Amino acid sequence: GVVPGTVVRGEGGGVLSPLGAGGAGAPPGELAPAYRLLRPPRPVGVRTDGAGRPQEVHLGGRWCRVREVGGPWPVSGGWWDEARVRIYWDTRVDGGGWLRLFVVPWPAGWFHEGWWD
Repeated sequence: GVVPGTVVRGEGGGVLSPLGAGGAGAPPGELAPAYRLLRPPRPVGVRTDGAGRPQEVHLGGRWCRVREVGGPWPVSGGWWDEARVRIYWDTRVDGGGWLRLFVVPWPAGWFHEGWWD
């Protein structure tokens, strides 16, 4: 699901996360974006830079450029269960859509968990 307290700031200090500052959502009087959860998460192709940050995501049969990215947010189910370690990223791709992705370090693989609309 949504990682509480997700805050990402760009170079100019603006919030990059669709959740808004501190995960608070939209300003008063405006609707917060709805998060659509995919169950189960879908495997997805991701091209990364040298630091492992998503640069392109393969969606709908084509590669979409990542315009903005927030993360990483590592989450673990427990020290005894390495298979449950996930590293989450919020990404805005071409066309303006925000996606929540995660990567499982072992065995390696990227997944699309949901999106905001």
